[in-house]
Amino acid sequence: MFEAFTSSSHPHYQPSYLPNRTESVLSTRLFAPSNSPLQYPIQGFKVRPMTPTFIPGLALHAEQRKNYTVSLKVSEGVLSTVIPAEGAKVQGNGESRLMVESSSLETLNELLADVSYTSTVYHIHTGDLASFQFEDHEAVFPITIKQPQPPVLYHMGTDINSQVTITTKTFLRYPELNALLKSIRQFYKDIEVIIADDSFVTENIPGDHIQHSIMPPAQGWFAGRNLAVSQVTTKYFLWVDDDFLFTELTKIEEMVRVMEANPELDEVWTGLRFLAGQWFWTGDGEAVQDVDEEMQCGRTQSFCGVLVKNSTKRYETEDCSKKLNFLCYRKP
Repeated sequence: MFEAFTSSSHPHYQPSYLPNRTESVLSTRLFAPSNSPLQYPIQGFKVRPMTPTFIPGLALHAEQRKNYTVSLKVSEGVLSTVIPAEGAKVQGNGESRLMVESSSLETLNELLADVSYTSTVYHIHTGDLASFQFEDHEAVFPITIKQPQPPVLYHMGTDINSQVTITTKTFLRYPELNALLKSIRQFYKDIEVIIADDSFVTENIPGDHIQHSIMPPAQGWFAGRNLAVSQVTTKYFLWVDDDFLFTELTKIEEMVRVMEANPELDEVWTGLRFLAGQWFWTGDGEAVQDVDEEMQCGRTQSFCGVLVKNSTKRYETEDCSKKLNFLCYRKP
């Protein structure tokens, strides 16, 4: 069988003519209104691990006073600001608790605008809570500490080789794998092929446009799939089992045409049916053993298997009466 998906990584810079990618609204930087009278980032403040980063939007909006004192406190990092001008005082520079005092509200806000946060322990994805205080007012805002991920980018060329990568996983089945590669090259001489291999004893797979990734032995199908897909740099990838064979009826161009013409396309039927407590391929009646755990019992009225374009699962269940496109191939 085979599966067609979109990929989600590309190491290159995004040219201006490619579509922009947007993050979740939860990543949007928002600021609390000044009726607090504390102003601070209530959402979307992200820093890299152990990298000084200015805290945006910090300010105090208070009525006239003889003196203004604010404090900031964190638990997973340190806070710093610039050396204060005359008439202002800073305590705890470079520590987890920072206090800023000034007789001038303007000067105080200038110091707050230069406050930076630096996490002190390296972690690729964690967080901190910052406490911001003035007199009886206190506000707490989150700080996301995260190593940035590569952006979701791809360069969509005009030929099939720049649009699709073929991926597969193999384990001690080199005759079948070599037959697959031979059939691919019969119809697609220059298309990239990525092989995840967790065999106990590996064999060399020669040839151009082949990435043969050797894994620790017996890591399993899902680990191999994750490895292979992580190396894809084209917009689409075509997953095939290592015993699949390409024929003159295998038209990757047609798959791409359908995907491009239907951007809303997300699910396709696969021919999986749940009958009498077991998943089968319709047509040949072959039982399927390696389905996800949540598919073992089959949900009510969801006795058909689908491929979901951006899912991390191999298959998902769906109501058999739902109208979807169908993914199939003809055996040689």
